[in-house]
Amino acid sequence: MQSVYQIPGHLLEAHVARLRRSPAVQSCEGILHACLFLTGLRVTWDYYRAARAGSEFFTNWSPSHHLDDGLEIMARRCLKLLVCEARSRDMKEDMKIIFPNGAPNPNLLAVELSFANLLSHAPKTVLTWISRSDATENKIRLSCAMGVLALWSSDTVGFIHDLMRAPIPFSDNIMAEAMQSFTLTPKEALPELP
Repeated sequence: MQSVYQIPGHLLEAHVARLRRSPAVQSCEGILHACLFLTGLRVTWDYYRAARAGSEFFTNWSPSHHLDDGLEIMARRCLKLLVCEARSRDMKEDMKIIFPNGAPNPNLLAVELSFANLLSHAPKTVLTWISRSDATENKIRLSCAMGVLALWSSDTVGFIHDLMRAPIPFSDNIMAEAMQSFTLTPKEALPELP
């Protein structure tokens, strides 16, 4: 698997393998992509914190994607659609039906539900990009890249911060362990710092 921003491909591949052992992930592909989105978001947050601690003159506050493979452009397009769907009136009505007393983290639930249809209803350019080599790998990379971009995107203002402030419940222990065990070494997270 190719890398996604500063996440080495072999690390992401191992993370996906751990997540796929979860019964919840096995039952719904959208949950896998929501977890990968959270993984990308966590990588950006960790990168930001490490960059702030690393040097007062270091101004690159988020990871960079060095491959010119179209991932960043496709992730930006899909992120906008994902957040639009997650913030939609229909989504809010659906969540009221599922959780009449309110969801523990409504924005996370909206992301999970939005991912269920996003990758099959994406714009034609995104679908073409996904299908141009290994479609499964490209969907995985795209979901993670969307999470990386989400922290700083103008399309997600308020939404992502609310998601990060609320508790993040996982469907089962396998998923929780996989999400908590995913880490990058400082050298992987910030290769440009000495």
